[in-house]
Amino acid sequence: ASLKETVPRSLYKLNVVVSVTTLSDEAKFPEGMHTVKVPPLTKPEATCVIFDAASRHAKHLLSYPIRLLMGMLKNGSESPRYLHILVHHFCRQGKSHDLAAEVEGCASAIQPLLDNDILPALERDFNEGGAVYAFPRAPRGAPPPWGAVERVLKAMAATGEGGFCPDDLPDLIGEPPIPDHQLVPLSAAVLSSMCHRGREGGRERVALVCPFVTSSVSLRYS
Repeated sequence: ASLKETVPRSLYKLNVVVSVTTLSDEAKFPEGMHTVKVPPLTKPEATCVIFDAASRHAKHLLSYPIRLLMGMLKNGSESPRYLHILVHHFCRQGKSHDLAAEVEGCASAIQPLLDNDILPALERDFNEGGAVYAFPRAPRGAPPPWGAVERVLKAMAATGEGGFCPDDLPDLIGEPPIPDHQLVPLSAAVLSSMCHRGREGGRERVALVCPFVTSSVSLRYS
């Protein structure tokens, strides 16, 4: 993500963040760029990610035994992005009677996690007849456009690494419009877990995490 604002000379300016999936992957940088390799999360660091997200977004998770929450420390949790997406997924799920089984059932790598768990969950919650759409504020007798999750994710993915301003999302989606009672919680769920955030020209700018999310969106909704 590019940061356009001027920073003091004593600080480095972060221009690009690239994720690689294996040690053999190569990240391509413009000539003259310096690279910094970020090591995998340690167990204490990953634990902080879990409890920070739960305390901010899903305090009901803190009522579960610690061993259940620590079940999120799967193979892929060495990746901050994987763990961030996984934890926010469970923060959205509400109270569960079998958290351990749900955690155990999730894929332990970021790509299958998105394909098998995250995108299907978004469709169950936010498409027509989903748990969130059934919220009492939904206007009666006015069914929303079909495939809201597909339309929102494809609109976001089409902006590429340059991203978009969240306020512009309805225009990117186009006609027919998605009702606010459906679009607002859906976009919030995606922005909180699957997007980079930054500012440009005084406005917030976000972009889907690349290449993982855009790849899953392209394959699922092609």
